Amino acid sequence: MKNEQEIILQVQEDKLYATLAIPEHHNGTAVLLVPGSGQVDRHGNSTKLHMNVYKDLADLLNNAGLITLCFDKRGAGKSEGNYLKSGVWDFINDARHWLEYLQNHSLVERIVVIGHSEGAITGPAILKEKDVNGFVFLCGSFDEGKELLDYQNIKIKEEISKATGMKGFIFKLLNINKKIEKQTKKFHEVLYSNTEDVIKYKGTKLNAKWLREFQNYKIKDYTQYVPSHSLAVEGGKDVQVRPGSARDFAANTGAETKIYSDMNHLLRRRLNEHSLLNLKKEYKYSKKNDDMHLEMINNLIRFIKNC
Repeated sequence: MKNEQEIILQVQEDKLYATLAIPEHHNGTAVLLVPGSGQVDRHGNSTKLHMNVYKDLADLLNNAGLITLCFDKRGAGKSEGNYLKSGVWDFINDARHWLEYLQNHSLVERIVVIGHSEGAITGPAILKEKDVNGFVFLCGSFDEGKELLDYQNIKIKEEISKATGMKGFIFKLLNINKKIEKQTKKFHEVLYSNTEDVIKYKGTKLNAKWLREFQNYKIKDYTQYVPSHSLAVEGGKDVQVRPGSARDFAANTGAETKIYSDMNHLLRRRLNEHSLLNLKKEYKYSKKNDDMHLEMINNLIRFIKNC
């Protein structure tokens, strides 16, 4: 049994929303889940991809007697604000407000922050001047923002080059990789030719402020704020970040490291390889057919309870 409450925070002119779940039997330890990139709600869902990754994770943590707080990002779910006009530091500031909320809660005695994906990357900056008992770097990247985006771009081009059959024939016929290079160069020219928070590129509005700030963000500048009790987790089936990111984080922070060869970016046990070109389709399949990685979850719970 648990008590779920919807929490509302006023941050400047906007109301932000979250779910605070308090198990009937808890020991005062609360977990703040800091989400990954994209316009995702407290459950880890966007309008085009419903994965419930944070809802599933929070439920398992609640079952272990841990308090959880999961929030809608600015401009997502019920939270107010303009997502497209928000940058990396806007999201960092919002997470700091949720952390302050937990620090002032009468039932909370200890706090562990779990940063997933982008939340793992920005987590150390969130912790600046905010003492917590533990931090989890979950499926994050230790590269600079631009390096991570370049890595993903290179992997996509590698997949295109290796494609076989009719798909491979079409890719080569249309010289897709060359077009990607030209489009990437053109996009960066548009991105940095003005200072607008939102730009329109090929008919689509993009959050240019976030893209500029993320490309310049360096996690190494903030690792000094990571607490002594920290854990770096990586999945061997995670194609969204460079392999070895968890070890790099640990080398800079002293974090305990856990590598799960059969876990993907969305914390599910995956036997097959993922493809960046087909990632959305494969994630939907994984949600239906692959279980949450319980070995990782159990080790995560043990770590949190020892903080």
